[in-house]
Amino acid sequence: MGRRWAGLWLLTACHSTVVVDFPVVTPAPLSAVVVVEASDRVDLRALELGGAPLPIFSARPTDTLTILYYGRPLSELQLVPGILPLVSEDEPGARPLPPTQQILASDPDFDSVRSFKEVELSDRLARLRIAGVVPQQCLQNGGCLDQVEGQLSCDWACQPNLPLPPASPEVPRLYQQCPIGYSARMLRDGELLVCDPPPRLASCAPGEWQGAGDAECVADGPACPVGRFSTSLPTRRRLIYVDPDAAPGGDGSAAAPFLGLGEALNVALPDGVVALSKGEHTAALQLPETARVDLIGACTAQTIIGLPAGDQGLAWRGQGELRDLTIRGAVRALRVTGSPASATLRRVLVEGGSEGGVLVEGGARLIAERLRIRDLRPEAPTELELVAVTTSTLTARGLILEMGTDGYRLRAPEARKGLEVIQGTVDLREVVIVGGLQGIAADQSRVVLEGALLQEAKKSGFRAAGGQFLLRDLTMRDLGVPGLAGDATGLELRDGAAGRVERASFRAVFNRSVRVEGANVTLTDLVVEQAPVMQIAPNAIPCRTRFQRLHAEQPGKYGFYLTQGCEVEADDVWMRGFPSGTENGDGVYLNGSTLVGRRWSLEDGTGGGFVAWPDATLELEDLQLRGFKVGIGLFATGSSLTLRRARISESRAVGVCLAPDGLARIEDLLVERTGLPITEDGACPAEQSAGGAALLVSANLDAQVLRFELRDNRDTGLLVFDGPFVGVDGSIHGNGIGVRSTTRLRLAEQLVRVRVYDNRGDLALED
Repeated sequence: MGRRWAGLWLLTACHSTVVVDFPVVTPAPLSAVVVVEASDRVDLRALELGGAPLPIFSARPTDTLTILYYGRPLSELQLVPGILPLVSEDEPGARPLPPTQQILASDPDFDSVRSFKEVELSDRLARLRIAGVVPQQCLQNGGCLDQVEGQLSCDWACQPNLPLPPASPEVPRLYQQCPIGYSARMLRDGELLVCDPPPRLASCAPGEWQGAGDAECVADGPACPVGRFSTSLPTRRRLIYVDPDAAPGGDGSAAAPFLGLGEALNVALPDGVVALSKGEHTAALQLPETARVDLIGACTAQTIIGLPAGDQGLAWRGQGELRDLTIRGAVRALRVTGSPASATLRRVLVEGGSEGGVLVEGGARLIAERLRIRDLRPEAPTELELVAVTTSTLTARGLILEMGTDGYRLRAPEARKGLEVIQGTVDLREVVIVGGLQGIAADQSRVVLEGALLQEAKKSGFRAAGGQFLLRDLTMRDLGVPGLAGDATGLELRDGAAGRVERASFRAVFNRSVRVEGANVTLTDLVVEQAPVMQIAPNAIPCRTRFQRLHAEQPGKYGFYLTQGCEVEADDVWMRGFPSGTENGDGVYLNGSTLVGRRWSLEDGTGGGFVAWPDATLELEDLQLRGFKVGIGLFATGSSLTLRRARISESRAVGVCLAPDGLARIEDLLVERTGLPITEDGACPAEQSAGGAALLVSANLDAQVLRFELRDNRDTGLLVFDGPFVGVDGSIHGNGIGVRSTTRLRLAEQLVRVRVYDNRGDLALED
C-alpha cells in the first residue's frame, strides 16, 4: 500500500512557525479533526486535507497536538470546517466525535520537528461533546439545514427543489377573424387581435344608414322609386293608397288616393295595407286592439309621417308592420301598448320626439329590422329614452340610437338613455348606440345583446340591475367625460343580475370597464385599453365573478379594485403598462374580498401588484409580476395568501411583504432583482424603515414557504421580524444580505433545506 505525505503548519505562542511532517496511512483520509490540548483547555478544528501545508495555531509550546483522521468528507460526518464549539452533554443535539479511521499524536515538545505516532482515543477526548449542527456555519458554507429523525442535520449536497418560472398566460384573441367591415388591430408586439368597428360619422341623411360594420353611410333599403308609391307592395291583400298631394275626393285606389292617413285607416281596417306615397303625411293615429294593418312607405327618405304638436304618437294596439318611412315629431313617435299588440318596423327612421322615441309596454311585442332613432328634442330637463320596453318584448336586428354628445355639456340631454328595459325581454343584434347618459339600462329583465357598439355615453354603456343577460361581441369606447369627476362605467352589473359577457373590448372608459355590485357574472375574452378593468363595490347581495382570458393595456390607476364581500375567479389575465404618473397605482387591490387567480402576468405598475387589506383572501397560481413597487403585499390583519408557482422581479422595494396577523402558504416562489430600499412613504407599512427585501415576514404572521429562491436582490433576501415562519427547500444567494432578522431567528426551526450562500453581505441574524 502506498503512502502520501501532508504538511501542517504549527504556530507557537511566540508566533514562530514550525512545519510538522507526519505520515498518512492509506487509504488516504479526506478530512481530519486537529485537537490542541493544554492543561486548562481543549480546542477543536475541523480541516479538509489537501496538498498545501495547514496552519495550526497553538496556545502554548507545551500543547499536545492530536490528529483524528477520517476516510470521508466532513460534510458526511456533519462537521463544518473551522472551529468546533464544545457543548455540555445535556445540550440538545450534543454528540461525541464521530468514529475515527486513524489517530496520530505528537510529542509534547514543539521546539523541534517530531514524528507522529499512532495512539488510541484518550478518555478525555472520548468525553468531548460537540454541537450537532451550527446553523449559521451550515448556511454560510452552502449547506442546508434539515431534520433527520427529529435531529437537526446539515446537508452539504442538498439541491433545493427550486421553482420553475411559470409560463406566461396565453394572450386572449377576440376573434379568429374579424366580422365583415371591422378592422383588425394588433396590440403591442403583435400578440393580440382586436376587431374595431368603423368610426362613427357625425350623422347620416334620411334614407341612409351606418350599421355596426359600415365604414360609411349606405342606402337604407331600396332606392326611392320613380313613381309616388313603393314598387314592392303585397299582391294578395287589399291595398289602400294615400297621397297628401292627390286631388280631393279620392276613393283610396292607386288612381285616386285618399288625402289623409286617418281616412285610409277607416277603410283599411281590420286587415288591410296602407300604401303611403312620397311626401309628408300628418295624422294622429290609434289602432283598435283587434285590428291588423300595415303601413308601407315609398322609401324612408321621402315618406314622412309628421305628428301634430303635442300628439302622444302612433298608438299601436293591434297587429301590423311599418316599413320604409320616417316618423317625425310629437311627444313620442310610436307607442305599442298592451297584449296582444305587436308591431314590426322595417327600415324606419324616428326623429324629433320630445319625451322619447318608441315605447313598448303592457305585454306588447316589437320586432325591428333597421330601426334608427335620432335627434330627439326634449322640452324640459327630464329623462327620456329613445326606446323604452316595460313588461314587454323587443327583438331587433339592426338598431341605431343616436343621442349626440352634447350631454357632455351637462344640459338636459344628458339624461337621455338609449334603451331602457323594465321587467322586459329584449334580443338585440347589430346595435349602435352613441351619446347620452346611458346606452342600455335593464332592470329585472332578460337581455341578449350581440354585435354592439356603445360609445360616448356620459355614465355607462350597459347597466343591469337584477335579471339575466348574455352579451357577445361588444365594443365600448370613449365613455365618460375626460377631466370631470364621475362614475363612467362600461358594464354596471348589480342587485342580483346574472349572466355572461363573451368577447368584449373596452377603450378609453374614464372610470372603469366593469363594476359589479351583488351580481353573478362570467366574462371571457376581454380586452381593456386605457381604462381600469374592474371594481367590486359593497352590496348586501353576495356576488361571484369569473374572468377568463383578459388583456389590459394601460389600465389606469388600478386593474382590479375589489372591496367588501365578493368572490372573483380570474384565469389567463395579462395586464401591463400602468401609467407612470399615477401614484401608488395597484394591479389588484383587495379589501374584504376573495380573489382566486391562475396564469396571471402583470407588468410595469407604480404601486403594488397585489395589495390585500383587512379580511382579504388571495389565492394565486402561475404568476409573473414585473416592475411594481411591491410585488405582493398583505398589509393588514385577517388577510391570507396562498401562492403557487410565482416569479416576481424588479420590484422597487419588496417582492413579497407579509404583514402582521395573517396567514401565508407559498410554494415555488422566485423573487429576483428587487431594487431600492423602502422609504418612509409606506411601501410596506408594517415595517417602513426596514430596508428593501425580496421576502419580508412581519410579526405574528403564520407563514410557510416551500421551495423558494431569492436571488440578485439589491438589499436583503429574507427579512424576518418575528415568527412563526418556516422556509423549506430554498436558496438565498446574490443578495446584498442573505438573511436579516430584528429578533431572535431560530434557524434550526425556521429554515429547512435552505441554502444561504454567495451573498454580498454577511449573514446578519441571531441564533
